Amino acid sequence: MSLYTNVKDLNPSRTFWVTKVRCIKLYEVPMYGGGDRSYNVECILHDREGYQIHGTIKKDLSESFRPLFQEGKLYAIKYFVVTNNSMCYKTTSNKYKIVFRSISNIVEITKCGFPIIMYDFKKFSEISNVDNIDLTMLVVSISPIQTKDLKDGSTKQMDVVLEDTERFRIACTLWGNFTYLLNDYVTSCGSEPVIVILQMSRQKNFRDQVNLSNTYYVSRMICVRNAPEVIEFKSKLVEDGEEGEIIH
Repeated sequence: MSLYTNVKDLNPSRTFWVTKVRCIKLYEVPMYGGGDRSYNVECILHDREGYQIHGTIKKDLSESFRPLFQEGKLYAIKYFVVTNNSMCYKTTSNKYKIVFRSISNIVEITKCGFPIIMYDFKKFSEISNVDNIDLTMLVVSISPIQTKDLKDGSTKQMDVVLEDTERFRIACTLWGNFTYLLNDYVTSCGSEPVIVILQMSRQKNFRDQVNLSNTYYVSRMICVRNAPEVIEFKSKLVEDGEEGEIIH
């Protein structure tokens, strides 16, 4: 019998669990009105079968626990609580989440054969009922960066059209620094196809149309030409004879 419990078997029925997981996403969420040093640390973890679970390190433990985690690393963790996942924006499909306690134990381990599943890629045709979406995509068109006034200030916005390898297109709205990141990457690519990875994006329905957007603190855009996922996507474009010209 294994010492470690798989993620799919974790539940609130008891308080002592030991599991082995890889950290695929780590981010901080500020607590409004709590000052510059007040934030929760959030993480997304997967087990050897690829099942994911969200983890929360509350603000009073963030400074001591944050240095223990690094994206891509493998950990054995124990003495944590499993609770219902009542987050407004769920980063995984798991109905439970992990909450770390002051007595929680986190140890980095090296284990050959433990998978690295940093993304859970979806096709555009599969995302209508999914909260959390990882995609590799071709940028077909972009709009100029605009300034949008919001309740708590202003931010930047860019409208983008994306295309997958099946020639399915979808609109995407980028916010904040994502607009500058993509704009600079498009310029650097020149006449080459602009292929990006959008991790932890969110879909919204407007007038029966699905639209993607990035989410503050959670989403990530990877703009790296030699990323294995980008190279694989580009090879499919070459097979199909796709030119990849961007319309501004």
